[in-house]
Amino acid sequence: MNHGLPERTVKTLQGIFKAHPVVEKVILFGSRAKGNFKEYSDIDLALVGKVDYSLANKVKSEIEESDIPYEVDVCAYAEVDNSAFKKAIDDTGIVFYEK
Repeated sequence: MNHGLPERTVKTLQGIFKAHPVVEKVILFGSRAKGNFKEYSDIDLALVGKVDYSLANKVKSEIEESDIPYEVDVCAYAEVDNSAFKKAIDDTGIVFYEK
């Protein structure tokens, strides 16, 4: 998986996901999943499981409070209403974390 993220960043993110048992899987999408990212491209993540908007925001806050030097967008996959957006996640997303 060529997402351009240092191993330290990956481990930090996975630690945050593990702290939330309802997060069953995390899908990386956008430029980092497609491989056309730049050095400081943001990280787009869709949380799968019994995850609602509130928890997605909590995870985003925890990531922002960590030492990760990237902008992060986090969504609750089950709450994505826009079918084109959900299709983009399905078509280009890669599993970044799974319990």
